[in-house]
Amino acid sequence: MNSLRRSRTKRRSRLFLSGVIVLVLLVALVAVNIALGFLKDTLRTITGAYFTQRVTVENILYLPPNFIFLKDVSLTEPGTRTQPEKRILTMPLVMVKFSLLKFARSGRVQVTDICAYSIHSQYAVFRDFVRDNAKQIVKFLLDLPRQDVRFMTRSLRLELAPENGGPGRVDSTLFVKIKNETVFGYGSISKTLQDQAPAIPVDYVFNGFLVKDGISLESLEIMRENFYAKLWGSLHGGMVRTQGFAFINTFFEEHAYVEPYLTFQERAENFLRGFPAPPATGVMPKVDLFILDIESQLDFREFPRVDIQSLKFSLNNNPVTLAGSVVMSWKDPIKLDLDISSRFTRLKDSAQEDLNLKRLDVKLDGYFKDKVYTGDASVQFEFLKKVKSSTPIDAVSTKLSGVNLSFVHYPRVTASVRLADLYCRTDSNEYSFLLPYLSAAVDLGDPKVKFAQFYSGFCDGSITGRARLDMSRT
Repeated sequence: MNSLRRSRTKRRSRLFLSGVIVLVLLVALVAVNIALGFLKDTLRTITGAYFTQRVTVENILYLPPNFIFLKDVSLTEPGTRTQPEKRILTMPLVMVKFSLLKFARSGRVQVTDICAYSIHSQYAVFRDFVRDNAKQIVKFLLDLPRQDVRFMTRSLRLELAPENGGPGRVDSTLFVKIKNETVFGYGSISKTLQDQAPAIPVDYVFNGFLVKDGISLESLEIMRENFYAKLWGSLHGGMVRTQGFAFINTFFEEHAYVEPYLTFQERAENFLRGFPAPPATGVMPKVDLFILDIESQLDFREFPRVDIQSLKFSLNNNPVTLAGSVVMSWKDPIKLDLDISSRFTRLKDSAQEDLNLKRLDVKLDGYFKDKVYTGDASVQFEFLKKVKSSTPIDAVSTKLSGVNLSFVHYPRVTASVRLADLYCRTDSNEYSFLLPYLSAAVDLGDPKVKFAQFYSGFCDGSITGRARLDMSRT
């Protein structure tokens, strides 16, 4: 009888002790979540040192053993007397995971994983934020603690308005892993217009390692069904130096994108990984444009102005050099001030007697938007003397004012020029004349034969004609 009473007493004691432990844990959990509420002000203070925009977190929740959830995170442009506040982006949920071992040893919270779900913004608003805060964004990223961490965005969606090429959307994913100063990442970007099938995405994979004021890039691969590029180099203090190559299929016909079929094992592996597997690398498309031996040095310190201090590459075995500046913009036309030069080494060594083009120099000073270039240009040709039957022209140069060059209906390219000042030099004579209101169209649809037609005012009349260029002979 006494043993039965003692047994009941022990059970009650255990239940009571268990209840006390659960109560203590619940109190501790509530206390931790109350304390995390003060983290909202800390986040605003940290980001406020870099950005004028305000970071807002609706709620912060801790769940055992090592998860912190940030609910309804948003970045907002504060309002003024004349302008209401503007929401830049929203994140319904951000999951943060920290190291229990580090916390137990030192009491410090070291973040190991950050996963942002369903980031959403308007394309124009997000574009303006990146454009106006590019330097602050780079400084913020470089000032982050150097520690092992994984960052994932499962979905970044930018809504496209009609004035920005919509209605439609741009979707993106990103995975980045930093471990022992090494960086590995991959993701994709795609565009889908309203009432149309999804477009073929652009995939990318990169790896490198962090340095004091930037990153050393061992490899960056950019892939699409009609495009493949591989670059390597470095980013230090706003200076970007790269080398690499690219292959392009300019005759690729766009088609609706179909998601690749995944086996049950592949889907299971993606689930356990927490993110889709990186895309296959080194896959080469059928190409007709080879860009090799790329060497560049770009200055981003005055972004959105990019100074191209040096850019060299080989285009289908013909060396090309480019220098100048580009003022980037997602809203206004892109400002171009470029000098481009090429030496036609393949034609120089060709057995064809009438292929004697030696050098081409082009200068552009204008704007580019929606596949249309407007502005001024100058073009200079130099020719070789091979044999007596070669073209008698030594050099041709022209200054073009009021240029409108359109790639909207590529492979058909159209051009109109308000005034072309043309100069020609032969063995014995020099010629100079004006061609007002010049217009031309070139069909690049055939990889071997190019067709052109043109019209222009000339003296007191006009001139019109057609041309055919057989590229198979080069």
